[in-house]
Amino acid sequence: MPKACPTAALAREIGVLSQRNRVEYAYTVEEIVGLGRYAHEKGFLSHRDGEGKDAIEQALELTGLSHLRRANTLTLSGGELQRVFLAQVFAQDPRVLVLDEPANHLDLKYQQHIFDLISAWRQRENRAVLSVVHDLGLARRYGTGVLLMHRGKCVAQGALDAVFTPERLREVYEMDVYGWMRELTEPWRQEKSDVE
Repeated sequence: MPKACPTAALAREIGVLSQRNRVEYAYTVEEIVGLGRYAHEKGFLSHRDGEGKDAIEQALELTGLSHLRRANTLTLSGGELQRVFLAQVFAQDPRVLVLDEPANHLDLKYQQHIFDLISAWRQRENRAVLSVVHDLGLARRYGTGVLLMHRGKCVAQGALDAVFTPERLREVYEMDVYGWMRELTEPWRQEKSDVE
């Protein structure tokens, strides 16, 4: 039987962001982000984490939350709170991020911002991201590989173009996904050509 990995060591390696996060107490944004450093502290309730302040500051800046650092998290919108918890996993500084719909509750500007941040984070050496996304556009734009599931079973996995074929997507979604995506984007293309 494999030896169990200590919880703190595992937390230094893997960060998790779920699609629904709640705060029950009046913590500040900075306090919630700071909880990401807990695995790096040198003992129970210790505050001996030499890189902690810098990691928290960078996470606040990356997620655009520096100006809200002292804000009560009970007063934040769902999108702001989601960014707080993303900042927490950035401050945690793991090697692997496991994300469940990370752009949930976010408007388009912050969806792009969050996925750009995650993509840039992944570019660092020895980093990986595993993310659940239901938006095929986001998966296609930001994914490097894909695992396509249907009714809890893996249908295909691999490179995006090999998995996201018209036939396979029709099988999974029981509709013409490519046709639907073209219909959705047609008004944008039409309007762009009208402006030009």
